[in-house]
Amino acid sequence: MKNGLESGQILTSASGNAYKVVQLLGEGGQGFVYEVDCNGQRYALKWYKGKTARKEQKLIIENLLQQPKPSEEFLWPLDMLTRGDLFGYVMPLRSKRFKDIPALLKRKVEPSFETLCKIGFNLVTAYRKLHARGYSYCDINFGNVFFDPDTGDILICDNDNVTIDGMEQSQVIGTLGFMAPELVRANVYNTPERPSTATDLFSLAVLLFYMFMMHHPLLGAKEDVIRCFDYNAQVKLYGMEPVFIFDPVDKSNRALKGSHDNAIIFWSLYPDYFKELFVKAFTDGMTNPNRRVQEVEWQRAFIQMLNNIMVCPDCGAENFYDEAKEKQMVSHIFWGCDKVLNVPVSIRIGNNKILLNSDTKLMEHHLKDNYNMTKVVASVVQNPKNPSIWGLRNETNDVWVYVRPDNTQATLPSGRSATIAKGCKIKFGQVEGCFE
Repeated sequence: MKNGLESGQILTSASGNAYKVVQLLGEGGQGFVYEVDCNGQRYALKWYKGKTARKEQKLIIENLLQQPKPSEEFLWPLDMLTRGDLFGYVMPLRSKRFKDIPALLKRKVEPSFETLCKIGFNLVTAYRKLHARGYSYCDINFGNVFFDPDTGDILICDNDNVTIDGMEQSQVIGTLGFMAPELVRANVYNTPERPSTATDLFSLAVLLFYMFMMHHPLLGAKEDVIRCFDYNAQVKLYGMEPVFIFDPVDKSNRALKGSHDNAIIFWSLYPDYFKELFVKAFTDGMTNPNRRVQEVEWQRAFIQMLNNIMVCPDCGAENFYDEAKEKQMVSHIFWGCDKVLNVPVSIRIGNNKILLNSDTKLMEHHLKDNYNMTKVVASVVQNPKNPSIWGLRNETNDVWVYVRPDNTQATLPSGRSATIAKGCKIKFGQVEGCFE
């Protein structure tokens, strides 16, 4: 195997760790990925091929080894191995429970809308943490994101392209189809534009559109008339003449029924506030990098979507409640069975309106507005003596106050539940929630 390693081969890092090659896991353009063993622990080793084992790449990894990982979601470099002029880096081994985005697009895995929103939230949160450290990822695409279809947990690999924002150090400028238009043009005209946080934000929007609409945001009517979708055709659609398939003004590249049905169908299922972010990303954000959707905007949208999921009791389909529809006296219709839905009781806490389904949980974010969507603070539960009565149970160590419509009050210590009833309130310390 040219430039590769053999099973059983042992390499020792400068820090003195000995790694034994167990098996080849895969091969890509840059190199090979092996499973390796060090003192009984299994890791992954990315080993560069000769042409990609460049000095600049080695410097990038050496720098990343000195930096803490932005979050647990990143399979960050842990160690470096060398053999002559060749080298590679060790990273955590990805669990088999994580699947790739192509598996999602091919329907090999079908996470629920709720889980898909968790995946989206976790993804943008991870990149927000990376960018907050002054780094750009440089090459967001299908190949470096993995997700658990049951929990929504994510992993981000191939972090060897991560560089200081805007620096020319990166050895890649992106993957065609995900690259920002200015990078596509820079690659054609050999101009100095380089990957940055702004170009990451464009690539992230493309990836999210793929995940939620099962289609590329720029492949519409213009693509439909192309007979040979070669490099030149892609450069035209992605860089020279990019037009969003749902652009509200420019209709030249509309999604066509019969050719782009996935995009058309899924677009109709999501709330307007979510779709408006894609419109922003692929209209103003297409030409003006400063107008691209920030991670925090995606975070707010995903939290709102998670707050507003309804499940049809008849067909089991998930739908998204949209408060704007209710204000306009427009009924919500379940897409699975065309029935008018009954909106469940909700609790409003500040700007958050959370529908209280049988399995709803309030998160720390709902009380503190801190984007912590992992810590549970309250759960919807049934009264064991009367299953027709539902309550909200305090899962914290704090004591809350339950306020009835007649202003009588009761304390709500840890583990106790308050009846969910319109007009009642709960004082969560500094904030208040009202059942609606």
